[in-house]
Amino acid sequence: MKICFVSLSRKRKRYFTLLADSAPKECEASVIPGIRLDFTLLKSLFHFPKRLGFEEIHARRQVINYPALHKFKPLSALLRAIDAYVETVRYYYFKSLFMQQQCDALGIWNGQKPPYSTIAKAAMDCAMQITYFENGGLPDTTTADNKGVNAWNSLPRNIDFYLQYASDNSKSPVSEEPKAIENASQSYIFVPLQVESDTQVVLQTTWVKSNIALLEAVAEAFRPYIEKGWKVLVKEHPKARTSSKDFQHNGFEFVGSGDVATYIKDASAVVTINSTVGLEALQMNKNVVVVGNALYGIEGLSFVATNPLTLKSAIDSAVTLPFDTAAKEAFFRFLDEVYYIPGDWRRFDELEEIHFRALWMRILKQDMMAKLANDKAEGSV
Repeated sequence: MKICFVSLSRKRKRYFTLLADSAPKECEASVIPGIRLDFTLLKSLFHFPKRLGFEEIHARRQVINYPALHKFKPLSALLRAIDAYVETVRYYYFKSLFMQQQCDALGIWNGQKPPYSTIAKAAMDCAMQITYFENGGLPDTTTADNKGVNAWNSLPRNIDFYLQYASDNSKSPVSEEPKAIENASQSYIFVPLQVESDTQVVLQTTWVKSNIALLEAVAEAFRPYIEKGWKVLVKEHPKARTSSKDFQHNGFEFVGSGDVATYIKDASAVVTINSTVGLEALQMNKNVVVVGNALYGIEGLSFVATNPLTLKSAIDSAVTLPFDTAAKEAFFRFLDEVYYIPGDWRRFDELEEIHFRALWMRILKQDMMAKLANDKAEGSV
């Protein structure tokens, strides 16, 4: 097997180089740093813009990031045309390169937005296997998934699977009954906002498309509780380009730059589009309502709201039902023991052999995730 790792940043290139150097004997691995000024690039320049399938998503992110610039429609159209041509050149360059080097597989970062989504598209059209990398969702871990990252991952979407795994592989008893939260919750729910141009929001939202839309939906669904004196604490993302503080509604309060864990700790529930704060809240034994597509958006683990009506019922359940400790423990046990790769790629000078061994087993489809994929294809998961 010949695998190419593509990195357009120095730090990731260094990490991929370490990974390539640790390749098993049956693999030939190399790192491609980016586009070079060569004949392959020259040929790629003479292609008309090609629709790659993510142009509208990219355009939406650009409008969110640069709203003033995109008010001038002729300039906006020109920028979109330039982006389309650049990504077309990138697509044909990497497609030609993959064919020249006869690559069987690609290792790439995230793959959900340009330029990496363009490179992934070129690999798909060359019938290459792709392994997507991301930061791990648990401390000292790395994500490597042969299907995708975030909500596009290869994790089973049935909580019974995780409960069965915990039962079959239990090192210590897993709680069978939901437990009330030990720390007395205050009468508020916590709503962490996100960066609206992030792919988590742009790609993985269904009916709530922005922070303001989320707040409006929560205001309506939570109205009976607000009338009883409950509060909604809202925290903006520190990297947000636009503020949502203009949103005014009785019972809503925007909090400052304090520790997120503090607001989670005393909340009755957390409502989010698909923020990693939701994962943190579950770890802290808090019920979570998720309105977008999320890694943890699994019925029985969290409360999934697919429209305004289900949001109301989800919030009702989240603030009244006890937290399901068994589901949480089973899910996180699987993440820790099977799904996430041990070791944080960002501390590559400290990575041990177990990190690289686990990664190559994932890439070569020799670990438990590969077995799950086969079982799913056969209809047994």
